Amino acid sequence: MLELNDQNTYTDEVPILDKRIIHFCFDDDKYKNTFFINSLLRANIHTIGDLVKFSYGDLLDLTGVSTHFINKVDRLLFSFGLRLSEYSKRISFQCHNKYELKILNTPLREVEIASSKTQNKTIIHALERASVFCIGDLLKLADKELLSFRMISRGRLKLIKNFTENFSRNLYENSKTSRK
Repeated sequence: MLELNDQNTYTDEVPILDKRIIHFCFDDDKYKNTFFINSLLRANIHTIGDLVKFSYGDLLDLTGVSTHFINKVDRLLFSFGLRLSEYSKRISFQCHNKYELKILNTPLREVEIASSKTQNKTIIHALERASVFCIGDLLKLADKELLSFRMISRGRLKLIKNFTENFSRNLYENSKTSRK
């Protein structure tokens, strides 16, 4: 894309959000860099603009993407004054009545996040150490925040995400039927 600059000459400047990711080097190892870029391309992430629409957790869900590369992406975006999205592509919700508010204030100890009792206890313990005590608090957190908590691994993050997505979906469906 040619643009006219101050000296009335044309330059080959492309806006940063339109720059293709294949032009960036995320790792010194050429093989790892190619593998990472191919993972992004498979997820239809072709430009920096596409990349900033994803959250830390969304990228972590992609095959072939590790926290090492996501941190490098974060640093690269920061150098351009950009950041990864704060919000996951989860279902959003709004409170419409007292019933929904009561459910969102349900303590985490009363719900089952993971099917295994020990896994469930570990997740709830980790969340409570980070001052997350009810379902509403959990739904507000971004994936990157959850991963920063001690004892929340990638596998446990997936369990939490599955729980919150199912919970949000059920809450939305119940609110639709209660309004009719």
